[in-house]
Amino acid sequence: MPNKFSMKYYYKTTYWNETGPIFFFCGGEGRIEVFLNSTGWVDALAEQMNAIVVYAEHRYFGSSLPFGNKSYTKNSYTKYLSPHQAMADFAYLLTSLRAQYNNTKVVTFGGGYSGMISAWMRIKYANVVDGAVASSAPVNHFYGTVDPTEFYHIVTNDYQAVDPSCPAYIRTAYDYITNMTDYPTTYFNLTMLFETCYPIITPGDMFKLKK
Repeated sequence: MPNKFSMKYYYKTTYWNETGPIFFFCGGEGRIEVFLNSTGWVDALAEQMNAIVVYAEHRYFGSSLPFGNKSYTKNSYTKYLSPHQAMADFAYLLTSLRAQYNNTKVVTFGGGYSGMISAWMRIKYANVVDGAVASSAPVNHFYGTVDPTEFYHIVTNDYQAVDPSCPAYIRTAYDYITNMTDYPTTYFNLTMLFETCYPIITPGDMFKLKK
């Protein structure tokens, strides 16, 4: 492992009033810009709370690559890709930021996997993190601990509560998309129907559409 690597992060001090907290968004499985551009509510809340806003990229994603372009080429490189290592990165960065900004309070944010990181940061680094917001974060959802299909049952029940026939319609749509994977001539029509950001060209694109 290199002695150090560059971790990308964005920060904004526009709202800070010398006493406000740091709102720290824990990056997840993707480029930090993806999270930055889809979680504007953190910025809106920061304006109300006179907070500094920080978005930090998770190691091995975006441009935060410990071994550069070779980061995914060897097991000896990828073994450093873990939530434990990512949390240590975030704690290191937060310690430095707090020293710069009056040892102010820190609240972490995240959703899904990054929400799990947010919650775990509060548990593991309670000396650095004062509070955590974990949206849609299955903190204890691990193999062997809960029914792995439980989430899907809950979502299905939500749709059924709105309209009892809704789950059946969704299943039919999924079956249709699955069947159309073998017929590339339908891809253009599906692109138009779903107004996808990029054209559906390959079976891999169809798989992404289903997700």
